[in-house]
Amino acid sequence: MNKLIIRKAVPAEWETITRAQADSWLATYPNDEYGLSFDLIKQFTDSWFVRNSTPGGNARFAEMLAHPRTIYRVAEIDGEIVGLVVLYRGADDGEANLSAIYVTPTVFGKGVGQALLDTALLELGDKPVRVTVAPYNRRAIAFYRRNGFEDVADSEGTYRIDGGNIPTRDLLRPQKEAVK
Repeated sequence: MNKLIIRKAVPAEWETITRAQADSWLATYPNDEYGLSFDLIKQFTDSWFVRNSTPGGNARFAEMLAHPRTIYRVAEIDGEIVGLVVLYRGADDGEANLSAIYVTPTVFGKGVGQALLDTALLELGDKPVRVTVAPYNRRAIAFYRRNGFEDVADSEGTYRIDGGNIPTRDLLRPQKEAVK
């Protein structure tokens, strides 16, 4: 793998970033057991491009990137965006929400997701972090467990998309203890 760069996202990249996220979704979320066909997930991810290309769509993306509690970074290899991480800092000492780590299928298992997570957690500090995952996404669950995340009891839910529901559950990385 050539040199990996983790950097801040810029508003003009919304389409390229959205394509990387959509590619990751298409490789991850189709699941026949839950009635989540590839076509259904594709229809959902295609809607992101329509929504963001409407008047104000890019401005909303720019506002999100500029928000002081948002950590939004992209991974780039040879000038191509291959991943992203979005983390929302909690108020004061509150828990942070790891909204997304997505990498393109071409770099699955090559350390890009780890580099994105490490960067976001370094910026966040020692606060606890919650992430929501699909329980059938074994790759993501194993990744988060390797990084100190633990199951949250009774956290099952659903993420609704047009035409279906993705089952979810939460994992939590507890607050790190200060080194004495």
